[in-house]
Amino acid sequence: MKRFRVQGRKTTLNGEPRTLNQVASGAAKSGLIYKRPERFHLKHGIIDLMKLSEIIKALDGKLLTGDGFLEKNITTCGASDLMSDILAGLSEGCILLTGLTTVQVIRTAMVANVGAVVFVRGKTPPAEVVELAEENQLPLISSPYSMFVSCGRLHDCGLTGLDGKR
Repeated sequence: MKRFRVQGRKTTLNGEPRTLNQVASGAAKSGLIYKRPERFHLKHGIIDLMKLSEIIKALDGKLLTGDGFLEKNITTCGASDLMSDILAGLSEGCILLTGLTTVQVIRTAMVANVGAVVFVRGKTPPAEVVELAEENQLPLISSPYSMFVSCGRLHDCGLTGLDGKR
C-alpha cells in the first residue's frame, strides 16, 4: 500500500520527498483517482487533478502549442506578471497564468518546471515565443478572461493555489 502525505507544498510517498505532480501521477497509476472531479483523499489533505484539456474548456481557452499534452495532470495553479514571483513560488507541474507574452515567460517557466502557461485577457504571444515553447515541450493556452476570473474559474473546478489550500 502506498502512503501519500501532503503538508502544505511538501509531499511524500512512502516517506520519500515527491512533487505534487509525481504523487498525482502515481495515484493515477494506482487507481486512486475517480471521475471528475478527479480527487483523492490523503491523510493530511486532498489533491484535485485537472487534465490540461479540462483547463482549456474551463477557461474557454485556445491551445497555441502542446497538442500532445492534453492528458497532462495539473495539480496547482499560480498567477503572476512578475517573473521573480514565479521563480520564488511556483511548484513543479503547476499551471501559470500571466498577462505577459515575452520570451522571458517561457524561459522562466522552464527554470521553474511549470507544466503549462495560460495567457490571460485574450493575449496571443509572438511567433518566437510559441516556437521556444514548442522546442521545450511547454503547452501554451490563450484565455479571453482576466487573470482574476481565470483564477476563480480554476478554483471553482477544484484546483488549489500553490500552498495547496482552498
